[in-house]
Amino acid sequence: MTTFSKVAIDTVPHPDRGVRIAIPAEVAFDLGKLQKALGSIAERLGCKPCLSGADCTLVLHRDFVINPQTLSAEVAGGIIIDS
Repeated sequence: MTTFSKVAIDTVPHPDRGVRIAIPAEVAFDLGKLQKALGSIAERLGCKPCLSGADCTLVLHRDFVINPQTLSAEVAGGIIIDS
C-alpha cells in the first residue's frame, strides 16, 4: 500500500517564487555570515526556518559602482551583514 505525506502548498517550489540572490564574496565565503544572510532572506520570504518554498538562485555578486568622490570601486546594492 502506498502512503502519501501531506505537503503544505507554501512549501512546494513554484515558478512565480523565483528569487535571485546576489551575495558579495565577503559573505559567500564566511559560513556564519552566509547562514545569517540566508536566514534573513528566508524570513522575508515568509518561512524563517527554511527556503524550501522558494526557487532560489545564489550568485556571487560582481556588480560594482565607482564612487565619484573617491574614485574607488564599491559593491552595488550588496547585502550588508553586521557582524
